[in-house]
Amino acid sequence: MLKGNKGITLVALVVTIIVLLILAGVTISLVLGQNGILNQANDAQKASDKAYAKDVVESALKGLEVNKRVNNVDYNDADLNAALPDTFDVSNTEEVVYNAKDNVNYTITIDTTNYVVNEITE
Repeated sequence: MLKGNKGITLVALVVTIIVLLILAGVTISLVLGQNGILNQANDAQKASDKAYAKDVVESALKGLEVNKRVNNVDYNDADLNAALPDTFDVSNTEEVVYNAKDNVNYTITIDTTNYVVNEITE
């Protein structure tokens, strides 16, 4: 008399392991691949940092422009430096460096005649 088979066969076990390995490979490529989640997150962080730097610098410039028109005084590097947070360094009135997280620095080129940000480079 044959007893009922309880358990799984070796073939079923091998098939299960192969399927799990394929799923692991797909998951790893989605997370770490060239267009993976981590790279997309880094790109989004850089875009966010650039937008933040542009907004802060343009806001400071507009404030200095208002002060210039109301009080009829021009601004200098020290005024621009005082108007910006500590993470910004003013090298001259046409260039500001933003020290972002992870030791990434962005150089912001300013158009001083129109009080706008021309370009942000890493």
